[in-house]
Amino acid sequence: MIFRHEWCCQHSDIWDNTEEGPPCEVCPLYGQEIDDYNQFCYERWKYLDITGRDRGFGEMPLREEAIDQHLQRYGANDPDIYETIFRIEMVLFAFKQDEEKKRKDKEDRKRKAEQSAKRSASPSRISAPRPPRMRRR
Repeated sequence: MIFRHEWCCQHSDIWDNTEEGPPCEVCPLYGQEIDDYNQFCYERWKYLDITGRDRGFGEMPLREEAIDQHLQRYGANDPDIYETIFRIEMVLFAFKQDEEKKRKDKEDRKRKAEQSAKRSASPSRISAPRPPRMRRR
């Protein structure tokens, strides 16, 4: 059985009214506990995701100096914490980039479909046939 996010009792109340309960044996979080260290690193990453990147024409990865400054602020400027945040960033930034690409591709396909629909619905540029011209002799 493939895991579906909406089945998780942590994210949905669909299992409240059933006797069987959620299929936890297929959950990727089943038997896993998020420890304090990982929770701390993830919370730092979420904060840095908002404040620690340059946004111009596209989203950029977290700036190294932003991570360093943020960890100093919390007294946690430790190489292990830095590397954990960096690993989180590598995985989630790649995921976000893929999602953005999919969204843009979907918008492009929609825009092209709308343009072709407009072209086919617009009146034809070809006018009615003209009567043949009479030749003068």
